[in-house]
Amino acid sequence: MLGLPMDANACPCAACARHPQHSDAEAHRRIRALLSYARPEERPWCAAMLPDGDDVLAAVTGIALAELARCRGHLRLQENDLTAQRARRVQQMAGSRDTLEVLMSALRERERWRAGDVPHLELELVVEGRRLHVRVPPTRESILLAFEIFADDTYRLDGAGAVPVIYDVGANVGLAALYLHVWHPTSKLVCVEPLPSNVALLCENLQRNGVNAEVLPCAVAPDDGEVTLHVPQDSHAMASTQPLHGWTTRQVTVPARSFSSVLSADRFGLKLDAEGAEHLLTKSPEVLRGARWVVGELHVGEGVVSPTEARAFEELLRREFALELAPAEAFGVTLTRAFKARRT
Repeated sequence: MLGLPMDANACPCAACARHPQHSDAEAHRRIRALLSYARPEERPWCAAMLPDGDDVLAAVTGIALAELARCRGHLRLQENDLTAQRARRVQQMAGSRDTLEVLMSALRERERWRAGDVPHLELELVVEGRRLHVRVPPTRESILLAFEIFADDTYRLDGAGAVPVIYDVGANVGLAALYLHVWHPTSKLVCVEPLPSNVALLCENLQRNGVNAEVLPCAVAPDDGEVTLHVPQDSHAMASTQPLHGWTTRQVTVPARSFSSVLSADRFGLKLDAEGAEHLLTKSPEVLRGARWVVGELHVGEGVVSPTEARAFEELLRREFALELAPAEAFGVTLTRAFKARRT
């Protein structure tokens, strides 16, 4: 059962029917708005990933309890398969015994994993015969990024062709930049990252691995200037220009540049993982004229991108590129969708 059509402002549950402004009405609207972005066939799976209780999800979405339970069971099996796949890749890519132990323990312990009382994690990785030495924050978030980038090959794009410049927008601490450098060693890298603490590690990781990249310490925004980022506590990868629902955040003001001033090369590749800033490209689509390929992750939710903005971004890419969209996934109160686009 796929549930009811997802109009965020028309919740079918009994509580909203009796009292449209009841205490949980905003949470119900959020759930429906979020799932309205997912394709109908994806909605039961995305709903099953949300932290809300099954009774609430069934009442708000019209998805049967049995269907939610079935999806949760399959998701557990998929997670086990992914863990096994990552374990095999870790055996290949761990460049030291310490790195192997850290990555394997993170796979075994999952959400319970903790790095311990250390300022940073030191990882030694081997990718396509290239040995990489990286320093990352001591969080599970860092490990998940390493798995996604190096074990899952999230940014690998076979047959994309050489480009003189690759822009890494949302470079974080440099894991994706190092991965892209291994696969595109002749391309100049331009890394865009706004958080000062990330920029410091980004520059260090690039230097340690002999990658001569240009680093732009700024956010992307509609116009050049400054923006205030909302940075979740204990996270270095989810900063947003909008308040984030359900997170304790701190505010950081950083320099900002528009996409038109950043993407200045005539021919380039673009990796885009900017926690919601991707929809800004729909305001100035001409800046993608020189892009030969675009890879990244689209974020949908309050404080990032609305379902309408996400669909507009997808349509922009479809007009210019052959677009591959991964299934939508729920992470907390956000939906994400990885994408790969090649110039047609």
